Parts: sequence; C-alpha cells; structure tokens
Amino acid sequence: MSQNTQCSDQMMMNFFKRTQVIDTSKIPQIEDLKNQNLKELKIITLNLSGKTIYHENFVDVCKIISQCQNLTTLCLNLKSANIASEGASRLGESISFCQQLLILNLDLSYNNIDVKGSLNLVQGLSKCLQLQSLSLNFDSNKINNSAAIKFCEYINQCQNLENLDIEMNYIKNQDEQGDQDIQIQISCPKLLYLKLSLQFSDFMLSKLAEALSQSSQLSKLVLILVKNNFSDLGMTLLGDQIAYCQSLTELNLNLRESKLGDEGFIKLTQGIAKCQNLKSLNLDCFHTQITQKYSKTFIDKLSQIVYLSSFVLNFGSTKIGNGFLVKFGETLPKLKRLNKFNLCLNDSSIAFSQATLKEFGEGLENSQSLKQFDLDISGYVVGAEEMQYLCKGISNSKSLTNFSLRLVRCQIDQQSLKYFGNCIVQCTNLISFQVNLIANEVSDESKIELGKQISKCQHLLCCYLFFGFVSNIKLINALKCLKLVKFGPFLR
Repeated sequence: MSQNTQCSDQMMMNFFKRTQVIDTSKIPQIEDLKNQNLKELKIITLNLSGKTIYHENFVDVCKIISQCQNLTTLCLNLKSANIASEGASRLGESISFCQQLLILNLDLSYNNIDVKGSLNLVQGLSKCLQLQSLSLNFDSNKINNSAAIKFCEYINQCQNLENLDIEMNYIKNQDEQGDQDIQIQISCPKLLYLKLSLQFSDFMLSKLAEALSQSSQLSKLVLILVKNNFSDLGMTLLGDQIAYCQSLTELNLNLRESKLGDEGFIKLTQGIAKCQNLKSLNLDCFHTQITQKYSKTFIDKLSQIVYLSSFVLNFGSTKIGNGFLVKFGETLPKLKRLNKFNLCLNDSSIAFSQATLKEFGEGLENSQSLKQFDLDISGYVVGAEEMQYLCKGISNSKSLTNFSLRLVRCQIDQQSLKYFGNCIVQCTNLISFQVNLIANEVSDESKIELGKQISKCQHLLCCYLFFGFVSNIKLINALKCLKLVKFGPFLR
C-alpha cells in the first residue's frame, strides 16, 4: 500500500470519528438536535416525510441548521410535510450559513411551494461555494419551468459542483402558457453527473443540448422526459450535441409516453453512437411512436459503441416489428464487451414466429461476453416450438450466468414448460434465474415437474418462480420442499 493511500485512509477515519449522524423520523425527536454540540456536527440526516410540520417546529429546524457552521452533509426529506413558500425561503437562508457544506440533498416534493419560495431557497444554497453534490426534488409544487432560468443562474455559482440532480415535474393548468423561451444553461466546469427531470419543449432541449456539449468532464447523464411535449426536432438537436460528449460513460434517457417518433429516434441514436467511451446505455421508449422504419439502422449504429457493457432497452407498447429482433440476434455476437442486456418488448407489434426466435436464440448462443440477460415478452402467444428456440439459445450460451424471463399472459403450455425445464438442466454455467409465469394455463403437475427438474441442478445457487395465486395446498407443500427453488410474493 502506498504512503498516499495510507494517508487518505487515515483522513477518512478521522473524518468519520468527528462525524455525528442525527436521524429523526418524528417531530418530537427534533429535540435531539437541540441537545447536540451544533458546532461539532458534520452530518445531519432528517426524515420528516409525511409529517405535518407546524411553523414553530420548522423555525426551530432552520435555526439549528444555521448554527451548524461546520456541517459537511445535510439530507432533509420533507416530502408531503406541509412546507409553504415562507418555510422554503427560511430554509434557504439557514443553509447559506453552512459554508463548509459539501453534500446537500433536499426532497421538498408534494408541498405548497411557489416560484418565489423555491428561488429564495436555491439562492441561499448557492452561497455554499464548496458544494460538490446537490440533489433537489421540487416535484408537485406550485413551480413551473420559468423558475429553471434563475435556478441555473444561482446553481452556476457553485463552481465546485460535481453532481447535480434536479427534479421539478408539475402539472400544467389548461390556461397556462408554454415555456418556449426558457433556456436551461448549466455551466459547472467540474460537473461529472447530471440528472434532470423537467417538462421539456424543443427549445429547452436545444439549449440544454448546447450546455451539455460544453461539459467536457460529464461522465454520467440522466434525463427523465416522461410524457414530455418535445417533437422529433428536439430529439434531433439533443442527438447532435450529445455526440460532442466524448467523456460520457453512462447515459440514461427515459422517453416513455412522449411524442418521440422515428426521425427523432434515429437522429438521437446517431449522436449516441458517436460517444465512443459509452459503457452503459439505458433507453426507455415505452409507448412512444417508434415503428420498425429505422429499427435495423438503430442496431447498426449501436454496434459502433465498442465499449458498451450494459444495455437496457424498453420498446414495450411500440410498433417496432419482427425485423428488430432478428437483426438484434445477428448483432449480439458483435458486441464483444456486452455482459448485461435487458430487453422489454411487452405488448409490442412483434409476432414471435419460429424464425424470429430462432435467429434471436442463435444470437444469445453465439454471444461470448453476455453474463446477464433479462427478457420481457409478456402479452404474446409463445408456442412450444418458439419456446424451444429461445431455451436452446439460453442453454447453449457459454457465458450466461444469470437470466430473467417475464412471460405473463403468453399462453405457456405443458410442453413449453418442459422445454424450459430441460434448458435449465443444461445450463451448467447458470448461477441464478427468475421466471414470471403469471396468467398462464399451466397445470399443477407441470409446475411440480418443473420444480423437480430445477432441484437437480447442482450448479444453481438460487431461482425464483412466479406462478400467480396458488391455492392447492398439495402443490404448495410439494414446491416448498424442493431444493433451491424459491417463490415470489405471488405464491399463496
């Protein structure tokens, strides 16, 4: 061990020796804080979620915080705590006295805070110039995107900020004007992690994209854009600028139930493909307007990300089509570093024919790096022959150690279950698996037989079977006696 490492470890030990953690979950326990030597406090974690905080109690909390001048970490959970704008303003003023603050987590969701109160709060915390990590949750308050401009102006004063997480979703009134002219400008030169959950228009996305392209050190980006009103133009602009984020290693885009269409999706994909250092990609496109038009082009672009090791993709309730699954089966072996793959296709427009699952199964079989595979194809009829091809791909994989199959409402029959049982026995590298067979017409005898097959697998450490509601006492006792087999909460 090097001398520098020893010094670093010793510093951490000394830090924790000087640290006191106050964790309160009830209003009367605020008294515990009053009895502390406030100047010595380093960390305060206060959980008042769901508690109705009276004005005088919250004034006490704010006074205590203002006296903790050596505080380095402050975590306040004030969700649904009846905090109004006056309380938010007072809290911001108190936090401004904590000049040594490094980490600040504030959950103020589901309160009664308006734009003025939120801005006063952010203005106060922006005076903590040593701040390195900031998490703000203003979800479901009386705040709209117009506050985001001032938010950014204040937050940009924290030039040491490395982690920033802002959640500010709200429900627009019918007569409320749009936010077409609002600019999201984030300019923190040391920023490594950024998570934003806002209501974005095309214009806002374009301005955010420009700011992202200038964040030279940004390595992890999370954008929660659920039910947003951007068009394909907004996604095109975002894709153009993401291409410049060459330090990006993790990207998480939640686009579910938005107006994302084919043109915007392929432009976004082209930008992502240029992030050559990307290792983890999560795309949630559930219930969007994506079709099979560019599905093969999407996969071709994906294969260009040479360092990709983790990929989560949700195309549930879309019209992605059969060609996507076939093409992905062909491409899987080319993703040389991919070891985790999660694919959700529930209720999509894919016909799971023998040919489709044969190609996809061969891709699983020929992948040399894949260790964890999760597949959700709920809502489709998966016959015995189709199940056989899928199971063959899993059982012949030489790298797979964990997998999960969600087969809800797939009309799985006795023969399909038999193929699956044989598959498990042949998976000699398998450590654990999980299968959800809820809402299928599988007999009790087939379930017991499957359990017996699984119990013979000496290489398995654990497995979970979800059958749904089971009332047959004989079946329950038979299954519970089987070695290694465990059951989810749906077993009664």
